[in-house]
Amino acid sequence: MYHPPAVGTTSSDHLEFLELKNTGSTALDLSGLTFTAGVRFTFSNGTKLAPGGFLILASNPGALAAQYPGLSVHGAYLGALNNGGERITLAHPLGAVIFSVSYDDELPWPALADNLGFSLVPRDPTLSQAPESGTRWRASALPGGSPGTDDPAPAVGGVVINELLAASAPPQTDWIELHNPTAVSVEIGGWFLTDDRAQPKKYRLPDGLVLATRGRRWRRLPATGSPRRVRQRSEFLGGELPEPRRGAERP
Repeated sequence: MYHPPAVGTTSSDHLEFLELKNTGSTALDLSGLTFTAGVRFTFSNGTKLAPGGFLILASNPGALAAQYPGLSVHGAYLGALNNGGERITLAHPLGAVIFSVSYDDELPWPALADNLGFSLVPRDPTLSQAPESGTRWRASALPGGSPGTDDPAPAVGGVVINELLAASAPPQTDWIELHNPTAVSVEIGGWFLTDDRAQPKKYRLPDGLVLATRGRRWRRLPATGSPRRVRQRSEFLGGELPEPRRGAERP
């Protein structure tokens, strides 16, 4: 989680974390391995990661554990994950690269992971190597992510922003079309639409709104509760789920 929102007096940098998982069938010996790019951390001799096991590193283990009761944090790294994206490299003591992956805060990387409360997780959790392309990552299923456990499959379906009119001329008004390409209906009441990352809850969809299987629904933007017009040169248009739960509240 590279750019979490601040919580109270706890800054964003103190709530970020890196999670390693052993997707193999044998234990991994991490002794002496070092993060040489992005952050700085060296695993002590004897550090092993069991098959299917997770290992969490944090900028501030105490602050992170306070947000996720019961979470075991292995250690604290030096530095902080870059909020704008960077390369993270883990290397052998003799210099050989174990893995190196970059992330970014621009599309196609998930916008919800950039200071909106979600973590980055691979779309395919069985991969042995973290993928490079942003299209192969998604935002966590729940706000706060799921450090120390497998992230659950998203329960919101594949609803997408399919089309919009941002430069309407009277008597037309601006509108946004949402499309549900999946085989199940999705309730979208209480979701939010925004064209401003700093205001993720700019416009709330009415309660009880349902997108039928492979259905489309468009919304005219009202004069209150949202911008009267979609910004014609907006660099961002996104959605957010109903009032989020913190990761600490997960079962």
